[in-house]
Amino acid sequence: GSQRILRFADIHYPFHSERALDAAINFGIKMDPTILLLDGDIIDQHDQSKFEKDPSKRYEQAELEMICGELDAFRKAFPKARIIWKEGNHEFRLQRYLTRRAPELFGLEGMDIPGLIKMANGPAAMDRVEWVTDKRVIRAGNIAFLHGHEFMGGGGVNPARWRFLRTGENATCGHFHRTSEHSEPGLSKAPRGAWSSGCLCDLSPAYNPHNKWNHGFQWIDVERSGNFRL
Repeated sequence: GSQRILRFADIHYPFHSERALDAAINFGIKMDPTILLLDGDIIDQHDQSKFEKDPSKRYEQAELEMICGELDAFRKAFPKARIIWKEGNHEFRLQRYLTRRAPELFGLEGMDIPGLIKMANGPAAMDRVEWVTDKRVIRAGNIAFLHGHEFMGGGGVNPARWRFLRTGENATCGHFHRTSEHSEPGLSKAPRGAWSSGCLCDLSPAYNPHNKWNHGFQWIDVERSGNFRL
């Protein structure tokens, strides 16, 4: 059916941009979405990163407490919207950590992101939040939603074109922290396109202060016919 989708990706709590996120939320409040899609890397999972990090700092507890407050804020800002949270590569860090470092705990009930959030903040912390596991494609009408890590690679000069060459259909993603688009017709002359969105995190993190990232989010109107405007 017809949907009004507000799509956030790459917030990376607690390394988010409050200014960018506030702008995105305020836009959404005016537009009244039917779906809030949290399309991966909503929390950073800094402590489970395989990359070098400051050993004197621990973020796990802060992340779990912060995301609880933010999910509550989303529920209040968008009381009628479905809230769908898809696991991105940063959320998947927990499963990878358990596989490599604590295989005895892998697969136990509660040993995932929703379980940890409930453990730290109570069972109501995930109310109205639908959790979608890693690399599963989400569709609405004629557009597919990906986080962006489902295919191996770095996105190249134009992440949207890079994505289009791998999907061959209308699709949008985050992951690369850059806004881009690419379109071309198929044999049927029907328009097809791909898009990537900017992020809602700090644009100059300590591990990568010089980059081509930009802030951004997406609004997608999907008609009952499946046609859409992004």
